[in-house]
Amino acid sequence: MYLVRRLLLWTIYCLLPLVSLSSINAQTNDLQLSKEEIFELSFEEIIKLKDSLDWDENSSYLKKIYDIHIAKSKLSNDTIKLAKIYLWRMWIEESDNAIKYIDSAIYLTRNMTSGNFPGDAYYTKGALLYLNNQPESSLKELIKAYDIAQITGNHELIVDCFNAISGLKREYGQEGEALILQQESFAYLKRYRDKIDNYNLTYLITLDNLARSFTQIMELDSAKFYSKVGMEMSLIQNDIETFQNLSILHAQCNFYDGNFLKARDTLLKYVDKFDGTTKADILYYLGIIEGELGNSINKRTYLEQFDKILFANDLPLVDNVKETYQYLYKDAVEIDDERLQEKYLNRLFYYDSLLDITEQNIRNVTLMEFDLPMEEMKVSGYEKNLTKRRTIVNLFYGISVFLFALIILLYFRFKNARRKLKKLMEEKVEPIKLSPNR
Repeated sequence: MYLVRRLLLWTIYCLLPLVSLSSINAQTNDLQLSKEEIFELSFEEIIKLKDSLDWDENSSYLKKIYDIHIAKSKLSNDTIKLAKIYLWRMWIEESDNAIKYIDSAIYLTRNMTSGNFPGDAYYTKGALLYLNNQPESSLKELIKAYDIAQITGNHELIVDCFNAISGLKREYGQEGEALILQQESFAYLKRYRDKIDNYNLTYLITLDNLARSFTQIMELDSAKFYSKVGMEMSLIQNDIETFQNLSILHAQCNFYDGNFLKARDTLLKYVDKFDGTTKADILYYLGIIEGELGNSINKRTYLEQFDKILFANDLPLVDNVKETYQYLYKDAVEIDDERLQEKYLNRLFYYDSLLDITEQNIRNVTLMEFDLPMEEMKVSGYEKNLTKRRTIVNLFYGISVFLFALIILLYFRFKNARRKLKKLMEEKVEPIKLSPNR
């Protein structure tokens, strides 16, 4: 599923500080530092060292580095550094241990009300659970990250949570709601542009998700527009993988538009550049295109490869599984292969049940823990604005009444003064007789 890579990209680019590499790179390519030398490294040098090493090839060495600096951070009582190293450490661990490291980072930073923690840790945990095919648990952690981002004012994390949650909604039967949330994410991103450090990357991720949301509800013109903008931007940022993924999405739009040959050319160009569920998704569309072109044998071949990839990955829940196994079962019936009939029928029952349960659970979680609280927050905001407006209106009316009363009072005073003056002017004034002695 494409959301996996988006979550990982966020973790790599946003959570882990990126610094330019120095001469330490060349040094560590040829030899490994001793424990004493590692202990003497500054935190910035650890970041450079980490970024210079391949995670797979140097996992044991990285564990050694991280463990030494976990101890060093504990000695110096530096909570933030310790939490960051825990999150780096978890990426080179098996699933269960990885969760323990994330939970340690969450526990350390649980009382923080500013900065990136513990929101980043919850987001990372959501990413890991998604990778482990636990969408419901992943969603719960992403919602926690969103709630904390609201408290800490982390606008970038808010956008990333919008993107991730809308992606899960889109994948599990809430396509219309996903698009609404994705559009809200896009608007929020532009509103807080100046407060988002990794704006270009976040903008690209949001464009990608927006294009996928439009594709899901078959608004193909909008999907093509946003995917094309994303492709152009990804080339500017030299993000080749995003360019390739958006090219595949564009090809899918061409498929739905009936441009089968154009779609097939693009998909064939990229099918061997990916593996796992991304490759399975490409194989599905190649198979359906072959079917539309009348090549039933090729269609079967592609969809059988789709099945092999899913089986090798413990049958994860991905797009188009029901359509794939419905066709393969029907095809097995036509060729009268009972073994394949049983196999694909079991797959179909498995995914039917899994999809129904997962969609219902995702809907329940989003409704109770995200959608309703968001609506309450909006209503609360509206009520506050309404109260503020009412106060202003009441103040305006109060001032108006006061001014009106003052004007009436002044008017009657003026009128009374004129009446007295007129009366005085009309009275006969007797001259004052002066005494002869004066």
